Amino acid sequence: GREPCRPPPVVTTDLLRERIANYTSDGRRTVTQLAAEFPRVNFGEVSEEDRPFLESKELGKQEQPLVRARARRAVQWLMDRPTQQRTVAVVTHSHFLLALLGLFRLPDEGLLRFANAERRALHLCACQNDAQEGCDPTCTSAAAAAEKPP
Repeated sequence: GREPCRPPPVVTTDLLRERIANYTSDGRRTVTQLAAEFPRVNFGEVSEEDRPFLESKELGKQEQPLVRARARRAVQWLMDRPTQQRTVAVVTHSHFLLALLGLFRLPDEGLLRFANAERRALHLCACQNDAQEGCDPTCTSAAAAAEKPP
């Protein structure tokens, strides 16, 4: 018979978190506490303590460049996922999504703003010398194509 349908892996990374400022709401609990509450989540890529909150604030004049740099690292992290994890759901905050999508040429600037709990489809492409590696040939942008759901 057929293999039972397995739930997709749930992996976490500090790269996709909201900006890191001085507000306690920007921090998180320890991995031990989170793993006890969310046993299906793989926390293997996250330090036990919230090191970014303690050591890597994204504040003041440096906030935007720091968040954009982290967004670039997050895109690379997504592109480096194993082949079987190439279709993913990314859950994060609108402030970070603004920085993430700001890295790409989008067909509509309105795509940068998100409503609360909004879902979007996004196709990322690795481009080298105008060749799109692993891209859908209908991709309309050299780096990404996005559309709002109806």
